[in-house]
Amino acid sequence: MDRFEDVFQLYAQPVYRFLLKLTGDGDWAEELTQETFYQAFLHIGTFRGEGSLYTWLCQIGKNAWRRELRRRRRFSDQPPPEDAPALVGPERQAMVRAQAEAVMEAIAGLPEQYAEVLTLRLLGERSVREIAVLLGRTENWVKVTYFRGKEKLMRRLEELGWNEIAPL
Repeated sequence: MDRFEDVFQLYAQPVYRFLLKLTGDGDWAEELTQETFYQAFLHIGTFRGEGSLYTWLCQIGKNAWRRELRRRRRFSDQPPPEDAPALVGPERQAMVRAQAEAVMEAIAGLPEQYAEVLTLRLLGERSVREIAVLLGRTENWVKVTYFRGKEKLMRRLEELGWNEIAPL
């Protein structure tokens, strides 16, 4: 038990920050962090050590986030129309959150290799070199996959009705 407690002490904040960037919501990120470590505790025996423990925990967190997104999607409305007026205050925060969820949903709908590289690069703020090491690939593969993933992401966002993600 002491070893898992050490894992929690070492990785709780980095995993929380990763999930905060993924969700854009502190409360949701905290819930997902708790779920991540609960699932990790239950399934620690499945960790094969092929990648870093941090990457494994982030993958668990990302999967929990995807499950919650699918659940929420069933109850959510369509994105606001493109000609919506400029928003301020709570309306602006809601729009930012809707855009972030659209991007996350689009990333989740991409093939795994693109979703993983985009998530690590954009949300995990990992360098190309770090991603290459984490995934056991070359830096060139990461760069190409990232570039193609961004193109697929933009097409996916268009399919979801977000022809343009406006800077707010």
